[in-house]
Amino acid sequence: MTTDGTNAAPRGSWMWPGMVFVLLGLSCTLVVTTVFLAHRNGGAIIEANYYEKGLQWDEHKAELAKSEATGWSHAVQISRDGEGEGTSWDVLVRLVDAAGETVDDASVMLSVYHVGAPRDVRAVGLSAEGRGGYRGTLEGFAAGVWSYEIDARGAGDAMLIAKGGAHAAGG
Repeated sequence: MTTDGTNAAPRGSWMWPGMVFVLLGLSCTLVVTTVFLAHRNGGAIIEANYYEKGLQWDEHKAELAKSEATGWSHAVQISRDGEGEGTSWDVLVRLVDAAGETVDDASVMLSVYHVGAPRDVRAVGLSAEGRGGYRGTLEGFAAGVWSYEIDARGAGDAMLIAKGGAHAAGG
């Protein structure tokens, strides 16, 4: 009881229960923010047919070893075809064999995705244009960093399987 005969609570007695609710609110806000940021770009990349790829891992490693033994190398150039959003991108892949000669008789497939949209993987067959160059067009990608995989196969056992990254400058 207080000095005036009432049962009033002392000043500031609401502060500690209020702090519990404030901390719970902050915790919930952090969880919601974390979930939002984790799913903003589509979440984690899940490899398509990962089980089948796992079963064929030994064959894949043998192909990679054969590719390295071939000694082919590559260079990738990306340039914008037009102006504005949603324009197409010109992709040029140059192939050189172990002797430094250009590779003109290969079948080249390029799989590419923008690192900001890892689920949007696109594959394009590249056309030979001579002097080791293979050209194709990609539509609708944003400027920035792209990841790619090249699968180039020539006469006989000659091949190149390579992964890498390239920067596509906008504007």
